[in-house]
Amino acid sequence: MADVAFEHLEIRHCIYMEDDVRSFTDETEFDRVFSDLTEYFSDLSTGWTLYGRYSDHAGQFLAMAIGDFDERDDAFTVMNALLAPMAKARDLAREPEFPIKPGVQISPAEMAACALDDFINQSSNHERL
Repeated sequence: MADVAFEHLEIRHCIYMEDDVRSFTDETEFDRVFSDLTEYFSDLSTGWTLYGRYSDHAGQFLAMAIGDFDERDDAFTVMNALLAPMAKARDLAREPEFPIKPGVQISPAEMAACALDDFINQSSNHERL
């Protein structure tokens, strides 16, 4: 797989039809399509999918499914958990400088970098893979 770097995350309502998944960013469109499809299919299932959005080498904006959920709240819980380390780093970057030890100052940017380093290191340590 080519290098992928998500530009953002999004949650979409989905209709699952055998090997086909139809995802929607608009709930009105989802309701319309679901209503139309139920006229022909009696066993449709629905759910919520968390996607990572990224651009490929050709500049095409793509979506990669990260997880499927029965409940919308569950999808948002996981998305918010993934975003939490970045939010923590953002908040640290906005903090005023403060001393860790007497006479030692750490910049807000360095505090944010340390928070992100910790998350990245804890996630990519080969002992945990």
